[in-house]
Amino acid sequence: MKRILKGWNIFRIIRFIIGIIIIIAAVQMHILMIGILGAMVIVQAIVNTTCCDTGTCNVKKRNSL
Repeated sequence: MKRILKGWNIFRIIRFIIGIIIIIAAVQMHILMIGILGAMVIVQAIVNTTCCDTGTCNVKKRNSL
């Protein structure tokens, strides 16, 4: 619960707003798959995770010669 309520930054707020916009568009267009995408974006914002949350997107630094 602490992770959900604390640590809201601008990127997390933007993800939440984008998710709401996607869901509104899905309802207006009657497309379920877009609604599911919007729900996934909102869940990512609420629990503060991203696609790279596991650390697999890190780029290793090269040693300078």
